Amino acid sequence: PPPPPPPPPPPLTVPAIKQESPPAPGDDPEVQTALGQFCREALGRGAMGLEEVRKRLLLKQVGCSKDDPLKLLVVSEVLLETSLERIGAVCLQPPGCHKLFALQSLGEPSDKCRLAVLKMLQQSRTVRKKQVLEQLAAQYGEVPSDKKTVATVLRDLCTSRGAQWYLQGT
Repeated sequence: PPPPPPPPPPPLTVPAIKQESPPAPGDDPEVQTALGQFCREALGRGAMGLEEVRKRLLLKQVGCSKDDPLKLLVVSEVLLETSLERIGAVCLQPPGCHKLFALQSLGEPSDKCRLAVLKMLQQSRTVRKKQVLEQLAAQYGEVPSDKKTVATVLRDLCTSRGAQWYLQGT
């Protein structure tokens, strides 16, 4: 009888090479700073949905220089939402509406009023000026002495139709 076949050679073992995956583009501090600055400028004083922010970012990217950190950035919905939250934007999604974002604070004396209006707009897409004044009195124990403050905040975030103020973008 023929001799038995030789045993198979032992499998080659190659030491594993530890590969560090490159950081995600959104983890780069320079990109985070640039994206945060862009989001702050895009939102401005008003409210805006994610799709509108994304469209504005794409338009900005077209005109960017090649060394701009935003130039080649592919922005996911998660990265965009994270950037908006990082800059202090609040998500407004009253019943029956898509997500909209607005800055909670602009660093102005009207920020108390802005917060009260944003809180109300999280519950309903419409408010009345009288309701805002009542909310301010209940929340802070005072109403702005300058009635223009409330009107300005409402104009920044809403569109007027008669006595009702409707959240922009709804």
